[in-house]
This record gives sequence, structure tokens and C-alpha cells, in this order.
Amino acid sequence: MEGLKRNILREIRQENQRDHQEEPVAKTTRELWQAVSKMVCSVEWSEEEGLLWFRGKIYVPRNADLQR
Repeated sequence: MEGLKRNILREIRQENQRDHQEEPVAKTTRELWQAVSKMVCSVEWSEEEGLLWFRGKIYVPRNADLQR
């Protein structure tokens, strides 16, 4: 199970790095983080080791295989 979990997390990281396929919510969150105003509440959204988190859960991009 650990190997499978590691593979899924790696694939999520790779998918998160593909800007041209990035989901609007993830792209907007990243843009707001970079803005001077820092309007995104850090309690709800965070990024750690290439993974985007929302309220303590890993955000999975729109990718049918990953979401399955």
C-alpha cells in the first residue's frame, strides 16, 4: 500500500506542476498567494512538498485516473 500511496502522491505533484492543465481553483489560489495582498486564508489553503491542500485534505486536479 505504501508504494501505491507514494506513486499517487507523485502523480498528483506532477499534475499540479502542469500550468496549462491546472484547474481554475488551483491556478487562482496560486496567483493569490503570489499577490501582494495575500488574500487567501492560509488556514484553508496551503502547499507542502508540491501538494496543494484545502482544509487539511490533498487537492486532486481534474484527472480521472488520479481522482479514481
